[in-house]
Amino acid sequence: MFLPLEPVGYDRFLRTRNRHAFFCGHQLGGCGGRLKPRRYKDRVCHFAHESTSRGQRCSRSRIGEDSADHLFIGKALRSWLTASGIGHDAPEYPRRADGRAIAVQVRFGALRERLIHVQLLAIGAEYWRRQRSELAQEFVDPVLIVVESTLLAEIEIREAGRAVVLKCETDADTRRVLVGTRRGKKPADWTTFEQHTLSTEGLTLRASDSVQPEPMPRDTKRTVPNPAQVHALHSGGPYDEKLAKCSRFHADGAACGRETRSPDGWCRSPGCGGFRTTFVDPSVRVRSLHAPSEGNAKTRLYPSDVDIGQVQVAANARNAFISKHRGDPKEAAVELHAMLRPFLDGGTHFQMPDGTWILDRDGFRLILNERADIIAGYDNMHAERSWAQAQAGVPSRLGHRARAERRFLLTPQSNAPAPEQVDPETVRNVAAEQFAVTALACIGYEKLNASTKSLGDQDFINELYATLRADLESGKVIDDGDQLTLLGERTWWVLAATEPAVLAVHQAGTRALARAPEQTSSNDSDTSPFAELEPISMEPEAKTPITRAEFDAMVGERIQKEREDFRHEALRYAVLAALQERAQNEGGAANYGTYVDAWYESDNESVVFEVLEVGGYEYQDFRRAALDLMEVAYLHTAGQGAIMVLVSEQPPNEEWAPNTLSNVFNVKVAWRSGASWDGPGASHIVPIGLGTQ
Repeated sequence: MFLPLEPVGYDRFLRTRNRHAFFCGHQLGGCGGRLKPRRYKDRVCHFAHESTSRGQRCSRSRIGEDSADHLFIGKALRSWLTASGIGHDAPEYPRRADGRAIAVQVRFGALRERLIHVQLLAIGAEYWRRQRSELAQEFVDPVLIVVESTLLAEIEIREAGRAVVLKCETDADTRRVLVGTRRGKKPADWTTFEQHTLSTEGLTLRASDSVQPEPMPRDTKRTVPNPAQVHALHSGGPYDEKLAKCSRFHADGAACGRETRSPDGWCRSPGCGGFRTTFVDPSVRVRSLHAPSEGNAKTRLYPSDVDIGQVQVAANARNAFISKHRGDPKEAAVELHAMLRPFLDGGTHFQMPDGTWILDRDGFRLILNERADIIAGYDNMHAERSWAQAQAGVPSRLGHRARAERRFLLTPQSNAPAPEQVDPETVRNVAAEQFAVTALACIGYEKLNASTKSLGDQDFINELYATLRADLESGKVIDDGDQLTLLGERTWWVLAATEPAVLAVHQAGTRALARAPEQTSSNDSDTSPFAELEPISMEPEAKTPITRAEFDAMVGERIQKEREDFRHEALRYAVLAALQERAQNEGGAANYGTYVDAWYESDNESVVFEVLEVGGYEYQDFRRAALDLMEVAYLHTAGQGAIMVLVSEQPPNEEWAPNTLSNVFNVKVAWRSGASWDGPGASHIVPIGLGTQ
């Protein structure tokens, strides 16, 4: 089920489904909880979990419009094969450790001896060749299809003479699956599966269908000029709508190069983040965009006051845009002009003493002259993204979490068969490149090796694998309960016991082990850093020692019990709402986790929040909650450390309590103060100047 992103499509969607119930799909990694559609004018429409479902954790990691493409592709293949009278099995979706679908596979034929394989994620050339060879050995004439956005198409064209490519496009309340064939440098003629037949040579376009299908209908009820007209206005000539190569870059720094008719040069295809540089400048920081002190906020510009089609974009505004986002004057003019209508509709307006207008929205600013017929200036608080990228939901590339998420997707880099389970004996036989490396592990490795922060994503993974390879050869492996710990010379690696995966990375000697390494033999050096290491326990004292799994379950049970209180949840979601707004303005990230009530991540800080049980405001209540927060912060960050903030409905009864909690437990306290927040920890919910008192 696909919910249209715009209000018009949203209304049409619900008119035909007003009696339907919606649930978070298990096939997308969802929790199965009930969903409620949300309609917005100032941002995209979307599904949200109902309050009855909020108590359970939803682990769905991808929520973009392309997150269910594998299901739409599987459905399209099955419908086509059924209509063609070809026997087949249900689609299968091989997945990575994070639940993301790698490919779509459908077995067909009388004996199911044939296979359609749609490769969704990009992999290296050598691994693709190996996979192609393995499929050819297992199946008769397998049909191989690659997603258009990957570079695998170029490999297929170079080595096989052609590539069958596939893409998905949004069409009203669904995703339309299109397929085509590329030869040489010619673009594909996009059609549907129904226009093709299957043969021993693969997918073949029917002769009667060898023309490109009609394009998807466009919305002709525009209230602002067509972007092509704006482009022509600032280029001094007509815009002929010829296909051009997308001038932007993906989040991982790869050039896009897809074809587009968009006048701003951005194809907006899935996977293309619209960035104008290969990598973000690590020295760039988000900053505040304060309301003008002399501005009159009681006046307002309305769309009826402005002849939008005649508004010009001044050179100062274009230059300001280019200095922040790169690009050329033509692209800058198009993007700035496209901002005008949404800023008139939903922005905050100030009229300055000289008559000029300032229009602010979501951390972006347009400056108009007194007559509001010239965009005279531009400013924003975002480190890199433009308004168009922010509205498209493109996440920031700034910050260690963003880098880690990209780098995680590059692993593992070997498709060689891996053992179903690893132990201290077999783990050394696994090649370093066979390990999946979680985002948390990437963050830990970068913290230990500051020089890797500026490396490209692939270079970072290469260096990490080189260190892991050396430690696998010489380090000690400890069975640490439900996981393994590889003790390297400078690095301790936390490994999964069920599959080759690096869960976390720590500096040697800084992480507590479930049990100590075995004593070294008499032949080992007396200077071994592990010779005198004693067992360290992070678990509370008890007459009968509990296991780490029991400890995790104990903390999880407490968290779930707290979340059954609707007053506790009301306060928690108020914190989450404020953090989400902060993340949108600053380019950070905010959410909640299995153990933590809320968290916030940016390049400058990592913050973990615990909501105090409603009703107790004595120091003892805060002290107990501070200890709980220290536990969940440790579990959430795997010992990496974070700023800890305890949130309450009201301040402690004792005035000295906030300072004591900070000095003793290193825990800051924040509490509600009307519609805002107060206390030492309030600045971590809403930055100073944007709502704190």
